[in-house]
Amino acid sequence: NVDNLQPDTTFDEVATGEKFAQFCEAVRRLPQQCRRAFVLKKVYGRTQKEIAADMGISESAVENHIARGMKRVQATITELRRHAPEHRSESLTKSPAGAVRRGGKP
Repeated sequence: NVDNLQPDTTFDEVATGEKFAQFCEAVRRLPQQCRRAFVLKKVYGRTQKEIAADMGISESAVENHIARGMKRVQATITELRRHAPEHRSESLTKSPAGAVRRGGKP
């Protein structure tokens, strides 16, 4: 019965996973102090005052780290997405040993 079929969410799940992976990679590329302030604020929801006390820096330095982190993360994600279609199509057509899948010949 067609009415009982559930929508296939595989694409959405993969796309969401790819976006999360890109975000994680972008955050990983931040300089250490910037990454720490950014993660404490954006992931753990800490206040700038708490972060400043924890890191032993001023609140304005925390604010600068977070602002710089946002810009760098956005730029890195944009760059990763620009290159993603090349890597995705490659990974769909070649096995790790270099053989072509999906009906192609090795």
